[in-house]
Amino acid sequence: MSAPVVTAVAAYVPPALPLAQWSQIEHTLNATVLTGWARLVYPYWFAAYGRDLPQPSMPLDDTPSASWPAAAAGIAVETGIGFVPVEKNDDLSGLATDVAQTICAARAPEAPRIDVVMFCHSSLNEHVSTTTAGRLRAAIGEPCFPFSIAQQQGASVFTALRLAKDLFVAEPELRVILIVAAEKWCHPFARRIGRWTLQGDAAGAILLERDSPATHSRGLQLLDTAVQPLCRADAPFGLPASLIDTNAIFAPALLALIDALLRRHGRRAGEISAVIAHQVNRPLVEAVSRQLGLPRERHLEDRRAYLGAAESIVRLAETLDMCTLEHGALVLAWGVGLGGYVGCSLLEACGKPAVCLSDASPTGQ
Repeated sequence: MSAPVVTAVAAYVPPALPLAQWSQIEHTLNATVLTGWARLVYPYWFAAYGRDLPQPSMPLDDTPSASWPAAAAGIAVETGIGFVPVEKNDDLSGLATDVAQTICAARAPEAPRIDVVMFCHSSLNEHVSTTTAGRLRAAIGEPCFPFSIAQQQGASVFTALRLAKDLFVAEPELRVILIVAAEKWCHPFARRIGRWTLQGDAAGAILLERDSPATHSRGLQLLDTAVQPLCRADAPFGLPASLIDTNAIFAPALLALIDALLRRHGRRAGEISAVIAHQVNRPLVEAVSRQLGLPRERHLEDRRAYLGAAESIVRLAETLDMCTLEHGALVLAWGVGLGGYVGCSLLEACGKPAVCLSDASPTGQ
């Protein structure tokens, strides 16, 4: 069977705050006492995962409470992050629904209906009673099968792509799959992961269709996808505090997975025309590109915070919006899950998908 085709991409990134400004807001939030529903529920939620709920005025693990400006400067230097996209109006399910409806609105009336919708995320919806996958099903307005993928964080999209590829093989009647990813971080869940990365808000959606004469010439063929955990299920992954130590774990695993995927298809790193990289932190991106022997101009680079599960789709939309890929051009996408996952995909240009990009954040290049 021919590889499925990415025929449409939509992405939204809200306005971004300078890192120093966000650090001041974070300091204020950490001094805020939880009230109402959050005070009753979150302590038990954190305890279920073996974590302590942040207490008012409690400094983050590696940051003295009296040195927030210095901490922000340190994070910027180490990670290369300078801006944090922050959504102020919509909740998580609203962000996801907006990009899904953008894709649906652009489809022709005679287009085949969406059969499956997958929702990828790390963060929780503020209104926990709202099932985001269920809201997506209602927003699409057609009979379809919705479900969520969450426990692999940023790598969730790669698992969704792997599942989509397998579903097209296993279900001959299936024609269209919509993958939606969104992140919206709210107190008391921290945006900052030690000194390794800082997380921003965003949403993205991609439409995959079964390869046919009607779809082949207007998208990217999904050649293959791989996802790999960094530890056994009975030995949970622990994220080291040091950026250097953490990158030393993720970089070799990523490179091995990318190399295996390229070899499986008889391709070489030198054939890659564009890289859709997770901008977790600049040293990790540079390490992977250097080891693959790829020049920096093969991937977009900026100082925006890491967008978690939405990162790959947002970066793909930005790349397609800014670059023209020649027919047959090879695209590599790679990413990580903070819980100890790495993932990558190979795509080949056979046309250009429909792209709708709404990015209000500064690039800070």
